[in-house]
Amino acid sequence: MGKVAHVGTGARISPHALIGSPPEHRDYRGHYNTWQTPYDDLFPRVGADATIEAFCTVDSGTYRATEIGARSYLMKRVHVAHDCIVGEDCELSVGVSLGGSVTVGNRVRMGVGAAVRPFIRIGDGARVGLGSAVVKDIPPYQCWAGDPATFLYFLCEICGDRASLGDSPAWAYLDLPGHNVRCDRHLLGKEEDPIG
Repeated sequence: MGKVAHVGTGARISPHALIGSPPEHRDYRGHYNTWQTPYDDLFPRVGADATIEAFCTVDSGTYRATEIGARSYLMKRVHVAHDCIVGEDCELSVGVSLGGSVTVGNRVRMGVGAAVRPFIRIGDGARVGLGSAVVKDIPPYQCWAGDPATFLYFLCEICGDRASLGDSPAWAYLDLPGHNVRCDRHLLGKEEDPIG
């Protein structure tokens, strides 16, 4: 394991993961990058209760520290390139690959083998399907899949289930921030059934 700037309380990192290796970037010049930021400020930060499984790689940054959010779960063979920010409560399945400077919001789930090109933003609560090639930004609370990844459906902002649009056409919501799309259970104001 390379150097890590900060590991939160309760974080679990496999001894077979590579965290803090030098960034794979053509402008990387040893202990200082081309922007002259001290290298010690660029080592990855791992949030509290995060889990990083075997054979994952998390590179150091070139202009900002690479970050893995609290309670996020990186399954085996995930690659997080330089300068990436992975939000809290994310789940990156086996073989996911994030290019440099990707920003992943909170509560994002990515399917097995998904690949994201550099400088992409994936919004809070989004889902990315198995084997998808993400080549453009994904708005919050949407499910995308395919090669290249395209919009499939909206997700409930409360529970993450498939959302109901009622009689409204899907295109009416595509670019509206704060569209408040809900699943049938939350659209009707029904509460969760108590256990027991």
